[in-house]
Amino acid sequence: MPDGHLVLHCGPSRRRKLKAWVLLRLRYGFQAARGDEGRLLVWGEIRLRVRQGRALVLVSDSDAGDVLLRGLCGEL
Repeated sequence: MPDGHLVLHCGPSRRRKLKAWVLLRLRYGFQAARGDEGRLLVWGEIRLRVRQGRALVLVSDSDAGDVLLRGLCGEL
């Protein structure tokens, strides 16, 4: 995880994981992509690294991503 950036754990609730996906994809317009570090969600300059297993884990790599994750956390 990059130093100083946020990690948002969404799960293991299926409803919460689905809500996070819907908000990111439909409301914010994130697009799925593949990167050197695995799966990513990308919207302009904001990139969120995605780890999925029992829980959905979103990792920010920028200050703008941190702000977005804080807002998303409030909506979940």
